[in-house]
Amino acid sequence: MKLTSLLLLLSGVALAQPNENYVAYTFDNLGGSGHWAFFGVVSGGSSDECRAQILVPAQYLPANGGMITAIEAGPHVTGTVTYQRLDLQLGHTPLSTITPDMNANLPSPQTVFSATPGTSLAWPTTATWTRITLATPFLYQGGMNLIFESRRIVQRPATPSSLVVSHFRTQRTDLQSMVLAEGQIGSGASNAQFGSMNAGTAMLVRFIFDSVPTLTIQSSGSGTFFRLGQTATLTVQGNPGEVFADIIDPGFSSTPLLIPPVLGFYYLPSLFNVFFIGALDGMGLGPLAIGIPNNMVLVGQRVAFQSITGSAQFTWTNAVDVIIRQ
Repeated sequence: MKLTSLLLLLSGVALAQPNENYVAYTFDNLGGSGHWAFFGVVSGGSSDECRAQILVPAQYLPANGGMITAIEAGPHVTGTVTYQRLDLQLGHTPLSTITPDMNANLPSPQTVFSATPGTSLAWPTTATWTRITLATPFLYQGGMNLIFESRRIVQRPATPSSLVVSHFRTQRTDLQSMVLAEGQIGSGASNAQFGSMNAGTAMLVRFIFDSVPTLTIQSSGSGTFFRLGQTATLTVQGNPGEVFADIIDPGFSSTPLLIPPVLGFYYLPSLFNVFFIGALDGMGLGPLAIGIPNNMVLVGQRVAFQSITGSAQFTWTNAVDVIIRQ
């Protein structure tokens, strides 16, 4: 379908009130295994100090940028942790691949949250995401890779020595690794420049954006995998009543495109494999359930999605992708 035809088909809907929307890197599922690096703790104190980073590629973030106002993580092992230090940083990075040099990864960090020493955060349930509202919102520029960093020191004895708290991770080794440095209190690990690479341990995280359209994907199964016979649910988030179109392709393009008059970057290789058109409901949501055929040919295949939404002005959402498993 040509872009002009698609815009004519989608146009003519009045603007509605903006919503708070989110992206989930990389899936909107809680389940699987976890890691303690960003917010957690392990018994015995071997990771009481930690500096950790993940790189979120631009295609997983809003295509036209936007303001990040909060971050959410999902507890894998629950508990309450008291922090002597918990500083969260965000920043654009010129790198396409994360490296052990954390200073190089994040050359211009912005501290978006800094806990007062002695702050306790509860991570109460594995069934829901836990939100941290940013003291200083971060303006994300569309089309750029993002580094998310945590620097933490656990406070003892307020945090019991036997406590273990961790948070769900992606489990996808095709994605960027997490890099971290950790040690006992006094080791200086929370300020370390260099860390070790940990494939498949990037934390599952939601970034909450103010009034920009987004796209999420969720599996009907447990954990963070999409398997034969399950259902994948795409959900466009935008302004109530606006129209949207979902587009599908086998992976991402190596060269994102700017295609005026649509705002933001287009991350898929084909123009345009539209497979669904609809209108956002009164909550600004456009869900679409897609059954994954029980066909072994699909195992190992990557499928990517991106959506377009708006009325007088149209914007690309972020993109999402899955790898089909048996």
